[in-house]
Amino acid sequence: MNIDFNSKLKDQTNIYNYDFDDKMNVFKIKKLQELIDFKNIKNVLEVGCFEGGMTRHLNKHFQNVDIIEPASDSISKMKSLGYKNKFINDILQNYNTDIKYDLIIISHTLEHIEDRITVLNKAETLLSPNGYLYVVVPNGTSISRLIAHKLKILPYPCCVTQGEKEHGHYITYDLFSLERDARKTKLEIIDKGGIVLKIFGNAQYDKALKNNIIDDKFLNACYQLGNERPMDCSSIFFLGQKK
Repeated sequence: MNIDFNSKLKDQTNIYNYDFDDKMNVFKIKKLQELIDFKNIKNVLEVGCFEGGMTRHLNKHFQNVDIIEPASDSISKMKSLGYKNKFINDILQNYNTDIKYDLIIISHTLEHIEDRITVLNKAETLLSPNGYLYVVVPNGTSISRLIAHKLKILPYPCCVTQGEKEHGHYITYDLFSLERDARKTKLEIIDKGGIVLKIFGNAQYDKALKNNIIDDKFLNACYQLGNERPMDCSSIFFLGQKK
């Protein structure tokens, strides 16, 4: 199947673009840093970069970050912003290399892929011995989505909304369905859970941050609470290790 990823990118660019997303990227890295020793990671592969929201933070922690991205326009944008990473303009399923990565990150990308199990298994083949696969996805059971369901904005919490379909989503995960897919790989599942308890929608968070209704101290408290209440979080994750 031939997909015009640049057209998909144009359709998506201004639909979901929030300051809250960048705050979340910091917490995704924070969670990973609590689980593994970054000093043991020599090279990283990021699957899907959009315009570098996560890449910017990865580059702060790791010297060698390769990026595989199917939209050439996204790569051009990244290069225009000064990113010097190695870019592979392809989908992960087609990526053949002798390189073995100590860490592969698929952050808010898996839900955009139709054949997700194939992608997870492909990622496993690209890992070095004892390498890690870190997958983060939006959570369908966040408090904000439960509230939206009660307000009859969503027919059910884990639905794929029309806006999400336009954004390229095929699925809305909860913690159980994410673990189900993780268990279809041969990886040892080191940990799974949630990142940042979420009570508002992204647009509401941006307004609350802009008007100083909430601040980073508030978000840090939500991060801590999210460790106790993973099913209520903004994002959910699993960390697998190749054995």
